[in-house]
Amino acid sequence: MKEYFGYLRSVPLFEGIAKDDLARMLGCLGAAVRSYKKDDYIWFAGDEISHVGVVLRGQVCILKEDAHGNRRILATAGPKQVFGETLAFSHAGESPVTAQACTDAAVLFVDFRRIYSVCPNACVFHSRLIRNMLRLIADKNMDLNEKLDILGMKTTREKISAFLMYHSRLQGKTTVAVPYDRNTMADYLGVNRSALSRELGKMRDEGLIDFHKNIFTLKNNGEPVE
Repeated sequence: MKEYFGYLRSVPLFEGIAKDDLARMLGCLGAAVRSYKKDDYIWFAGDEISHVGVVLRGQVCILKEDAHGNRRILATAGPKQVFGETLAFSHAGESPVTAQACTDAAVLFVDFRRIYSVCPNACVFHSRLIRNMLRLIADKNMDLNEKLDILGMKTTREKISAFLMYHSRLQGKTTVAVPYDRNTMADYLGVNRSALSRELGKMRDEGLIDFHKNIFTLKNNGEPVE
């Protein structure tokens, strides 16, 4: 755990927590680090969620799977991001979604009951932690609204364009790193993998975008190049 202390101070959930309070806070929250291999399941739909996860490295996907093995990626969490907080704080009881490591990953888990309960030690960092959590939940709701807009697009091209424009705004530049491989990107957009690759190729041929692996460049504000 100690090897992550420096890293954890830059995690938004722990923003404003003094260095000297960090170790005591992690103990208060019952924190534990777990490692996962790519495709390992963190929890399954139907499980009860008692902890909030903070990604230390790698990427975690929140998804739904049907009886045929088809999956829809609802959200992802990368380094320094939190997942499971909405489920943990709700009264749903059982999780309606599955969490899976999209890559090799390490996750810090904290007991959500110790976040919202009054600490018997009256820890000075507790109120700050609650404020941080509320802000993260609000930010995630904004991201969810953005995804609903993307998925509401009718065509694969419209979904791709909206998706890339969102990441361009998020990163403040026209060349962006997308945190997905093609399979994961297709699952996230709710489109066929082959259809995604085909449409990306057409958009590149038309001068709308350029890309190499997960690096995409938006050209000419998305308008075709003559």
